Amino acid sequence: MIRQGLTLFVSLLLTVSLGLAQDYPIEWVELTGATYDPITKTFEKTAPDGWGNGGGAASLNVLPANTDGSITYVKDAAENTKALGLSYTNQDDVYLTIGYSFHFERTNVHILEENRYVAYIGTWKIGDEYKIERADHEMRYYQNG
Repeated sequence: MIRQGLTLFVSLLLTVSLGLAQDYPIEWVELTGATYDPITKTFEKTAPDGWGNGGGAASLNVLPANTDGSITYVKDAAENTKALGLSYTNQDDVYLTIGYSFHFERTNVHILEENRYVAYIGTWKIGDEYKIERADHEMRYYQNG
């Protein structure tokens, strides 16, 4: 199967930037249990806390097939669980359906791909930068680098 482009997806509260050769605005759609403030570029979860009460969004932005690019997220608050990543489809607002993602759970950071656990990369602190990059047809993950 040839996969065309990757789209940015989030689950819960995030501020992100999307980088290709140059940055361009992220166009958010399909907000579920969340609101987005375009001035501060932040999400707020409006769904109640607890399992099964996710909040999320998808973007209209697409990283075209055979194109290198990345998304970057700076950890800016001490929320509990959230996820950020790139995916080929938007099935729902559940983090397990994001194709390539960072999953932040309490103080821990994990990498998930296609609903599979890939790695534990450590703990986070406010100000840490996380980047998911597609380069040379490979997905790469960075923490502060």
